[in-house]
Order: sequence, then structure tokens, then C-alpha cells
Amino acid sequence: IVAARAGVPDILVGEVLRVLDKQRDALSKVQARAGEYNLAETATDLPIALHPGAISYYQANGSIEFPVKVLVGLYLLDIGNLDLKRGTFDADFYLWFRWKGTYLEQAKDGFPFELVHGTITDRSAPVVERFGPWTNYQLRVKATMQGDFLLQRYPFDSQTLKIEIESPDATAKTIVFVPDDRPQFSKSFR
Repeated sequence: IVAARAGVPDILVGEVLRVLDKQRDALSKVQARAGEYNLAETATDLPIALHPGAISYYQANGSIEFPVKVLVGLYLLDIGNLDLKRGTFDADFYLWFRWKGTYLEQAKDGFPFELVHGTITDRSAPVVERFGPWTNYQLRVKATMQGDFLLQRYPFDSQTLKIEIESPDATAKTIVFVPDDRPQFSKSFR
């Protein structure tokens, strides 16, 4: 493992990796095991985070496919039809996804997502906007969600109503959902 402080310039880390990769045969003459390692395999099994310079190097030479970071945001409009007996509630919300790069450039059906423990009852046509390297995908969703209502402390109980999103076509190696914590709400829905 080659480790570097976070403050080491990205270009320097990339250059060290490039030299190690290009000089593998020469290194194996000095130490036989040095020629056996594979930078891409080693990088995916590390117990610590990769330096941004290493990520840039691996992405540039295509030796590692990193998951696309998809930012997810939700603006809740209404909760209704709370049914304690059936354990369901209806939710009406705006949902958006933002990502950088060309992920889903060819997708004809839009961004693939589904609700965990929920059924979409209505959805608007998505609004897709591109701003530089960013793609914003937004829509309004109405859904019936399944919930666990714990009433042991009634009338002093509190409930958490969950709306969980997942992608049926993706794995953790292809996309990673991250909460979008921008303070402003998209102008498209105003």
C-alpha cells in the first residue's frame, strides 16, 4: 500500500501511480512480488479511502469503474390517509436526482427508481435539465407507503414515516445514492 496525506497534490499522487504502473517490469527485477500486483485490484480492496489524485488517475486510464454518485432530494408536500390498522400512509412529494457525468445519457425510460415498501400511484412527467457537467432529473410522485406504527406509548408516541428509494437496475458498484443537502429547492417546481 502506498499511502499519502490528504494534502499531497493530486498531480503528484497520479504521477507516482503512473510510474509504478509503467515500471512494473523493472520493479519485478528488483523484487519478484512487485510485478505481481495489479493497481486496479489493489485499489478496490483498500481499507481506507483513495486519495482524490488516485481516483483521478484510475478514472483517466479506465482501470477502475467507480460508482456514480447520485444526489437524491425529496420535498414533501403532503401525508394523508394514515391507516394504523393496515400500516399504510399516502405521500405526495417532489423527488429529484442529480449526478455529474454521462451516466444514463442513453436511458430512454428516465432514471430507474422504485420505492422500498411502497407503491407509486401517480407520477408526473420528469423534468430533465443539464447544467454543465450536471444532470438534474425531477418529478412529482404520489405513493402509498407501508409503515410500522409503534403505539405502545400512546398518546405520547411519535412516529417516523420512511420514504426509501432504490434503483432496481443498479448495484453499489454502479451508483451510490447520497442525500442532496442543498438549502435551495429547484426553480423548476416553483
